[in-house]
Amino acid sequence: MNFLKRLFGHKETPPELPPEFLQENPPDWLIDMKGTGLPRGNRFSIRVQLSDAARTGTVEIVMLPRKEGEEPRSASAELARSEVDRLFVILGFSFPGDIADVPAQVIDGIPANISVHRHEPYSLAAGECNLAEWMDSKKSGPPIIEIGKILLEAQMRILPQ
Repeated sequence: MNFLKRLFGHKETPPELPPEFLQENPPDWLIDMKGTGLPRGNRFSIRVQLSDAARTGTVEIVMLPRKEGEEPRSASAELARSEVDRLFVILGFSFPGDIADVPAQVIDGIPANISVHRHEPYSLAAGECNLAEWMDSKKSGPPIIEIGKILLEAQMRILPQ
């Protein structure tokens, strides 16, 4: 039966790779976070590219305005070494199995969707969370929360409100 299924069955379409993985020197990891500061905050996008061999990372941030007529703001920069190291530790211990949704305890806050892509072999893990209740917490949270906190800290350092 498996032979017939493979012969006549549907072919699985390969996953659509992020454009960063189609570059000449692709990153080893890509983290994409999209979120909103509620109730009246900006929508934002943060994309991080990490290189295993060089132990470096770059971040691209886009902040969409909350009011019509305002201009979007964007910036790109190198991540701090401590941010890169923390991300590699989280990814090393948690990817892909522990990257998952974290239920929110609040309605407002900073809801975010975080996708983590590994280049070789290609793999994707994603989760949703609300970072507001975790930002000032001294205790560590689930991996998706820790990744989100690192990215928001980088955004605040590079593109302050």
